Amino acid sequence: MADNHLGVGALTHSNQALPQLLTLDANDRDLLHEEETERWHPPPASGWGQMPDDGPVDREEQSGPVSSLQINMRTIEPAYPRARKRQRAIDDEEDSEEEDDDAGEPSAPKKKKSRSIADLPEEHQKICDTAFDNLKIELTPHTPFPVSVGRGRSARAHTDKFTELLLTAFTEAAFELELEDVEPTKADLALIRSRVPQFRSGLKATAREFVPGAYGFVDILTLRNPTQADINTQVEKNRHKVNGLLETFIYTDPDKISPETMFGHQIFQHVFTAYYFGDGDKNRAFYFEGKGELPFVTIALVVVAVLCAIEEWSTGRRQTKKEAKKFSHKNYAKTYEATLAGLKKWQGHCEQRVQQGRDATNAATDLQERLLRVARTVSHKPEDEVEQEGGRDLFSMDAMFAQQSRVV
Repeated sequence: MADNHLGVGALTHSNQALPQLLTLDANDRDLLHEEETERWHPPPASGWGQMPDDGPVDREEQSGPVSSLQINMRTIEPAYPRARKRQRAIDDEEDSEEEDDDAGEPSAPKKKKSRSIADLPEEHQKICDTAFDNLKIELTPHTPFPVSVGRGRSARAHTDKFTELLLTAFTEAAFELELEDVEPTKADLALIRSRVPQFRSGLKATAREFVPGAYGFVDILTLRNPTQADINTQVEKNRHKVNGLLETFIYTDPDKISPETMFGHQIFQHVFTAYYFGDGDKNRAFYFEGKGELPFVTIALVVVAVLCAIEEWSTGRRQTKKEAKKFSHKNYAKTYEATLAGLKKWQGHCEQRVQQGRDATNAATDLQERLLRVARTVSHKPEDEVEQEGGRDLFSMDAMFAQQSRVV
């Protein structure tokens, strides 16, 4: 059973061989019911099988508009100068913070160009603001860790999915604002790209608020008249708690783990509701209009945001935002991919149990439905008020036609 007794922490600290957990045939015994102490976790970074470069997606998502817009812009001769201008914007796009995450040894420091939106013409400012808002709607259920093909002009010869998302977001925003004649520049794309980490850091910040209370971490700054011995004791307790939680934090009760309680800890509901169904700028309920189930992509993102916040306590003292590991592509993309794969494997296992008559419903599907239902209830937006035809569509037909007409 040693191969299966692995924790979520192994995702970021281990290159062990793949466990066989949840790859169950009908004749296999139920590995998840071997022992009460057995623990499950998403697989190591290499995941269960091969993952596409931009992370796994659901089958429904694979057939969606994103894949239909994958255009090799180097091999298509632009039909007129506007397309050439658009191509230059892609080729000359500045490297983003996301790309910097994947860089090797640092080179000689270069003067960083300003990416302030105030440096752009007014029309471009409006489009970039709207484009980023639209992009977040696309990233949340589909591609929270978009990746690029590499660095430099030659590596960007083919339009990668991340750049494709940027271009589509810009085009859609231009149409919304009736500024469709405005062409994207390298500064526009660089600015939108550089904002993508903000999309994840905001979610991590929300998880950061809930982690201490949910898992029992105690900040030494809150101790009453502590001695040095008191401080040392509490620091060690926090460190010990982190080590244990890396394997069990996904369960409803981390001290009493069982297969049916995977991904059932209440913190996932709390973080999801607070970040997406809150007030003011956290009122993002429209991201999920027309959906009856929360996509596994979003659940995996929330789970890994919680993991990132837990790891802030790894030294026993809560790290400051500056000290803490960033919720970046470099640090957590592979963990996210493995978690998403784990959710899908778990769903398959739950379905097998239903077919065998062992469970009345699929626990994974129940989780997807419950997270959305509870969030809508506490935010006073019940399901019957949700538009069943869907909400804002980043990939509107007008935008798709416009994007392709500028390229071919």
